[in-house]
Amino acid sequence: MLSDYDGYETDSDYSQSVLSAQEQWEESVQQITGLVNMIIFPLIGKLLGRRFSKVLWARFANWYF
Repeated sequence: MLSDYDGYETDSDYSQSVLSAQEQWEESVQQITGLVNMIIFPLIGKLLGRRFSKVLWARFANWYF
């Protein structure tokens, strides 16, 4: 009996699984964005700030002293 077989997904089951996958994708993108904003940008800023300050201090020290 083919009508008694529940192995086939209905359209509503498929749309719910696609919606769930879309929600999971958006959540993953939000987590990656948060990681970049909270961890990676500050680390890059710290590294560039230190290098830039050393260059500026060396130029100022050569000029002043």
